[in-house]
Amino acid sequence: MARPSPVVTIPYLEYFELLLDVLAPFVNIYLLALLRRPFFHLNLRILLSQFSIGFICLTMSRVLLVVHAKKNFIPEVPHTMLHVFHDGLVFGIMDVSILISVERIFATVWAEKYEEMSRTWITIASTVVMWLLNTSFAYYIYVCVSREHKTREGSFTISKEADQIAAILTVVMALNFLGLLIFELVRRYNKKRWRLDLRNRLSHRYQIMENIRTSKQLQMFLLLDLFISAYFYGAIIRGLFILDSRNNMLSAVFSQVFDLISALSASILPCLCIRYSTHTETPYSMPAVLAVALKSAEFAFQLCGLLVNVYFLFLLRRPFFHLNLRIMLTSFSLGLICLTSTRMFVVVNEIVPYLREARSWIMIAHNSSIAMVMDATILMAGERILATVLVRRYEKVRFWLFSVVCAAGVWAFNVSFAYYMFHRRKMNLLQNVAGHDHFFAGVYISAIILNLLGVAMFLSIRRQNQNRWKIDLKKNLAHRYQIMENIRTSQQLSIVMAADVFVSVYFFSALYYLDIVGRGGVLSLFFGVSFDFVAALAAIFFPCVFMTSHRRMRGVVKRHLCLRRKNYAVNPSIKMISVKRSDSIVRAEANLYFKELERTWNMRK
Repeated sequence: MARPSPVVTIPYLEYFELLLDVLAPFVNIYLLALLRRPFFHLNLRILLSQFSIGFICLTMSRVLLVVHAKKNFIPEVPHTMLHVFHDGLVFGIMDVSILISVERIFATVWAEKYEEMSRTWITIASTVVMWLLNTSFAYYIYVCVSREHKTREGSFTISKEADQIAAILTVVMALNFLGLLIFELVRRYNKKRWRLDLRNRLSHRYQIMENIRTSKQLQMFLLLDLFISAYFYGAIIRGLFILDSRNNMLSAVFSQVFDLISALSASILPCLCIRYSTHTETPYSMPAVLAVALKSAEFAFQLCGLLVNVYFLFLLRRPFFHLNLRIMLTSFSLGLICLTSTRMFVVVNEIVPYLREARSWIMIAHNSSIAMVMDATILMAGERILATVLVRRYEKVRFWLFSVVCAAGVWAFNVSFAYYMFHRRKMNLLQNVAGHDHFFAGVYISAIILNLLGVAMFLSIRRQNQNRWKIDLKKNLAHRYQIMENIRTSQQLSIVMAADVFVSVYFFSALYYLDIVGRGGVLSLFFGVSFDFVAALAAIFFPCVFMTSHRRMRGVVKRHLCLRRKNYAVNPSIKMISVKRSDSIVRAEANLYFKELERTWNMRK
């Protein structure tokens, strides 16, 4: 019997995943306790209950698989069954919208009497059939993988068996998208019915209003589930199309992020199921529960960003880049550390208030670090200009004091400006209670223009270095080496520059809308919730780009994470056969070398 694919984990990051896997069952058990009360219709409560039970089984089975990968304590047959069961639960996440959409269709068609209907056996039978179907899909994929032949190329993927797996995944993903589409159409239809059916009796209109309210509660849940399913689909499909995807570093990262998202979704999705209730006597407060869940997830991302940047600072001690650029990157990484650490203090204070006077100073430090992200391109572009102008002797130049002064000056400017902005916003709140100031608009527009100007300078310098490399073929080797080093460094920085522009544009849009427009509504809620999540993801992404784009730095990271392949010793029993050349051949080759060297230097008169 073939064994299932091995469990891939990244050292140290797997402990964070296990922490989330242990936390998720408690969140889902709490959701099951809430679902005993009639917040939703009985059929919908059954569907949400089976979804929550599936998450409990998913996380617990994942814990067993990770521990088994270390200790190897589960026999082969139970381990295979557990692996197939775990994969079937992953399919349960990808097709959850189907049953919920069908239930909403029934609630819409029989709006007049749906509240009185209680045919629970149909709902239970549907959930059991869906579980069996997902497990069958997982077992079929396991069989395809176990008899997979890499030499047989498929029509679309790397093998015939991979074609079948890709077809199953595509069908499941299409059903998920179709279910979400049907759900959205039913929600719009109920809203339209509510406006038109004014002459119907009160119970009919109450059921339509209940359908609208339930659809509004489930909308964010299904959208997030679609996003998670899309990542699952992309991660698995990538392994089916790329032949050696199971042996490289990126595959290990994809696999670990796959299970991290599974663990996070097992905690976040149940919290999204708990929504506002029209029953005022209920002691449960949905906003508080959802806020704690979102803040906890954000705290986890901020902590991850903090650890990644501390590790990046440790790597910058080595001469992977020029000293001046390392100083700039150190300043940038310190800004990201300040961004994540101050936000962690604020998040904890929002859950358990403990900061008083210090909160204002923490917010000033947090805002200054956000400004540091938005104007980081200026310093990097300036350093690249110096590297291009002083290309002949830049490797020997050590303007480290000048670089430190520039970085400290940018920090001083950002901190003082953040303090002025904080003080101005506070005075505006005291005067007009609105807090809106057109001065903020000028500041935000100036910041984004400076960011774009830095990127334009950087791209111009990169193009200049590429042109010089093609033209300056007659220069000495040190000169051309420095030009090539400038091109290589520019290629690494280009990804960071593009991502920094994207993050800066997002920060500009969010701050401009929240501080200038300030109309409230869904867009304000979106910017308010996602702003700090984007900042945390940026704090993780920027150092990871540097660590993966630089070849030698990537090798050091692989060695630290134990991802390098083992070097097996040569078998001493194998005798190496060497043929000794004659002295005349050796002398002839040496004379030929010196003759070529003499001709190159033009020493012969």
